[in-house]
Amino acid sequence: MKFFGLSLFNAVLFSDMMAGVLGATITLYNIPPPSPTGTLNPNLLSISADILWSVSPVSTRSDGKTVYDEVMVITKDVWYNPSTTTTVTSGIPSTTTHTVVEDANGLEESFTQGPSFDAAAIAQSCSFQGTTAGGCMYSNVLGTENIARTEFTSFTGVPTPVYTITVDS
Repeated sequence: MKFFGLSLFNAVLFSDMMAGVLGATITLYNIPPPSPTGTLNPNLLSISADILWSVSPVSTRSDGKTVYDEVMVITKDVWYNPSTTTTVTSGIPSTTTHTVVEDANGLEESFTQGPSFDAAAIAQSCSFQGTTAGGCMYSNVLGTENIARTEFTSFTGVPTPVYTITVDS
């Protein structure tokens, strides 16, 4: 998962760009989740993937928040467990587009991924105090109907640049 924030300076740049300023540079930020602690169980499945990420502005909403499309393309997917290694070829490359809505104060994103019989609904919300501090809350609803499980995670940290884009028109 990715989390993004936009500094006030960049929000102003985006507003100017939408008004016709060419070549505006926009930097998007995230607050990285804390690193896992403890010892990983070597008997669990692990996944390795080659992923290409891109982001582009789509529009500005009437409330002033900017709408971005974030595109994730999985070009390689390998599953490891103690006895086998499987390279997934079905459905690869796989492209997913997420819509991220944000302004100088934070972001909102929600999307569904996975097969329809076992989809994960993911929602995230982050707030920012410029580029010096912030916090994020996200939830995952795993499964469907009577066998769904909801997980919530929240954390604080310092926003770090994730994407820098230049918009030419």
